Amino acid sequence: MQSALLRFYDGSMTIADVGSTITALDRSITLALNQLVGQSPIFDLLVFYTADMNLLKGVPFMAAAWFLWFHRGGAARPHVVNLMIIALLAIATARILQLGMPSRLRPLDDPTLALALAAHVTHDVLHDWSSFPSDHATMFFAMAAALVPVSGRLASLAFAWVAIVICLPRLYLGFHYTSDVIAGAIIGIVVAFIYLRLPVQNLTRWILKLSVRLPGLFYAGAFVFTFEISFLMGDVRQLGMQAVKLLHRLTS
Repeated sequence: MQSALLRFYDGSMTIADVGSTITALDRSITLALNQLVGQSPIFDLLVFYTADMNLLKGVPFMAAAWFLWFHRGGAARPHVVNLMIIALLAIATARILQLGMPSRLRPLDDPTLALALAAHVTHDVLHDWSSFPSDHATMFFAMAAALVPVSGRLASLAFAWVAIVICLPRLYLGFHYTSDVIAGAIIGIVVAFIYLRLPVQNLTRWILKLSVRLPGLFYAGAFVFTFEISFLMGDVRQLGMQAVKLLHRLTS
């Protein structure tokens, strides 16, 4: 680590050096957090349920979206539409990167780390999913960024909630390395930043008109969509995985 820092300061650090340094930092942070696992079974259980409970992850964001939709005569509805689209784009981006990049083993599955596992955590958890980038960090940081035009205070609260309640437990349990979460956060914020600066007013207006012209169809679809977002599009992703497996079997 010290030699890498010296190379950084004298300008001789290569991309490989950067990768090695990040990996070393990831492992050090993961091992440091893992020292706390097992010290208090009750705390471990609390962290596990916090990480596992969608009521503390997607549900607060969707509840806020529905509140904003009807608040003050619906003045924030264009921002809510942007929030929903950004959430979809963020999770799609994270999944494309996970599938397109070399798979990264999760910390809890790395035998060289030999992590102690918290209660209810097994090696079968998320074993089919690449660790990088964190899809949780990508989607929820994107949604937090999408709230900035609505309220800076609300966005700040959302950023803090994502970092402390959603992402930190996943680091503690060994689901992700720190760089997985940081990369996911950056990707999510960039997705929101780019989308909010695109000329998408016509799309937003079309969706808002649809909510007036066909309210039954719109709100039925909005309910299903926000339900799936609350669960990180879990059903849709599982359906996609099964479809890919079926296609592979049919073509092999």
